[in-house]
Amino acid sequence: MKKFTILFLALAFNSVSGQIIFECNTAVDEGNSVTETIDGIILTASADVNVYIINNFGTMTGPSVFTSGTTGALTFTFNQPVAVNSISPLEGWNQSLDFVFTPTGGNNSVVTTSLFQGNRHGDVIDLNWVDVSSFTITALNPPYGQAQIGFDNLSVTSNTFPVVFDWDTAPVDNGDNVTETIDGITATVSGVPDLTFDNLGGTFGSSANVVISGGGAGGTTDATSITFSFNVPVNVVSILAMDGNGSSIDYTFTPTGGSNSPVVQSLSGGFATANLNWTDVTSFTVTSTGSWFAFDNLNLTVSNDVLSVADEDVPQKAFVYPNPVENTLYIKNSLDLKSIYVYNHLGQLVLQSKEATIDVRHLSQGLYVLQIHTSQGIETKRIIKK
Repeated sequence: MKKFTILFLALAFNSVSGQIIFECNTAVDEGNSVTETIDGIILTASADVNVYIINNFGTMTGPSVFTSGTTGALTFTFNQPVAVNSISPLEGWNQSLDFVFTPTGGNNSVVTTSLFQGNRHGDVIDLNWVDVSSFTITALNPPYGQAQIGFDNLSVTSNTFPVVFDWDTAPVDNGDNVTETIDGITATVSGVPDLTFDNLGGTFGSSANVVISGGGAGGTTDATSITFSFNVPVNVVSILAMDGNGSSIDYTFTPTGGSNSPVVQSLSGGFATANLNWTDVTSFTVTSTGSWFAFDNLNLTVSNDVLSVADEDVPQKAFVYPNPVENTLYIKNSLDLKSIYVYNHLGQLVLQSKEATIDVRHLSQGLYVLQIHTSQGIETKRIIKK
C-alpha cells in the first residue's frame, strides 16, 4: 500500500480560531507521495495507488489531492489526536454517489453523505469528531467499479497548545540550574556550575533574557554541554541557539524520549534558530566545541492531557457539559467556584466568568482549554466549540 505524508508546520494564515485548514496550496507532489507542512501536525494518507494533485478541479480553486483507479478507500492518519471539523470530499467521475467517513479514536459516529455530481462545487461536509487518530473515506458503489477519491479544505483542530520559554516569565536561578514554569510545565536547564539568565539587550536576535552559561555576560566558566529537562513529555518545536563569542560553530541537539533523531545546527555569526520538531521528549542535551552557551525562545507544543498533569494534586470533581458545546456550557460539582478562564489554542484568554453557566455562542469553532479556579486549586478541562 502506497502512502503520502502531509507535514503541517507553522502557517499562521491557515489557522483561524483554533482551526487549521489543509488546502494543499503548499503541497508537493513527489510521485507516489504528496507533502505539505502546517502547524506541526503530521497527517499520513494511504491508498492502494499513487496520489497526485489536481488544480482547479470542477469549480474548486487551487489544488486538491486525489487517488484514482481504486475500489478501496483513502485513509488519513494523524500523528496526534485531533478534532476533525469538516472536509470537502471529491469524486473524479462527476457522479452522484455516497461517501462513508469512518473515524478511529474518540467516541464518534460514522458519517454518510451523498455527493451531487462528485461535489464539484466543494460543498463542506461537517464531521464534528473529537480525539480522532485516523479516518477512512469509502465510496459506495463507485461508477465503472472504480473510484477517484480526493479531498480539499480539511478542517481540524489541534489537540496541542504552544508554550514558549523565553526566560522572561518567571525564571529562577538555582545556582547550578535555571528553572521556569509556564502553564504547569517546568523546564530545567543545567550543565555548568554558574548557569544563569541574563539580558543580552537583543544581541543575536534574543528578546530580553536568555539562559546562559558562564555566569552571564563577562562570565568565565566554560561549558561543553547544556541539558534541558521537563517535568512531563513535550513536543519540542524550535529554539534560538547562540554562542557568546559570536563564533560560527555547530551545535548538536540530542533528545531523550520519543522516537527522534539528533539535529546538528550551524550557527552563522554566532546564532541561529534550530528547528527540532521532536515529539514526546523528556530532555535534550546540546553539545559543541564552543564554551559559552546561550538560548532563548524555546518553543514547545503540549497536549491538553499533559497540561492536566499540573493539576494532578487537585481533586478532579468538576463536570463540564455538553462537550462539544454549541451555545451554553454548564459546570457542575465545582465546590467554592472562584473564576473560570477560557483559552484558545494560542493560549490567549478569550472568556472569563465567575458563573457556572457560560454563554459561548460568540466563540468560533475550535478547541479551547477551560481553567476552573476553586478554593481547592485549578482544574483543567478541554472543550470543543462546534
